[in-house]
Amino acid sequence: GCRSPLRSGSWDGTVREWDMTTQTATIAVTAQKAVTCLDVSLAASAIATGHSDHLLRVWDARQRGLAARLALQHKAWVSCVAWSPHQPLHLLSACHDGSVRLWDTRSTVPLHELPPHNPKALCVAWDGDDRIVSGGADGHLHFFQISSA
Repeated sequence: GCRSPLRSGSWDGTVREWDMTTQTATIAVTAQKAVTCLDVSLAASAIATGHSDHLLRVWDARQRGLAARLALQHKAWVSCVAWSPHQPLHLLSACHDGSVRLWDTRSTVPLHELPPHNPKALCVAWDGDDRIVSGGADGHLHFFQISSA
């Protein structure tokens, strides 16, 4: 059957798309700064990458050149990104400044700022369609319920 290509991010600042049959990179674009995390949304045809330059970039996976279509600002390194499995435009980010944010990729302003970790937020994940879990260097897990308005 038809498989989705593998995508990777690297400390040299490149985002690559790989053909798993030939095991070669078919696309390589540079984001200028180290890629610290990456997640792919098949529903939104988008790739989210976090970077050492404090930006969360959203790429259009349908474009052959992988052009970044959105850059969302943080105050430190972006350590984790996670697309919602139920809302194609919702994206989570965790950051070394301790912040955890929920984004709607139609805006450059976060929908929610979740309770921060001290000193760093390291990971974030979806638990179902309306609950977020984050982990930090403080050794704690934070759970956040998104209200269904």
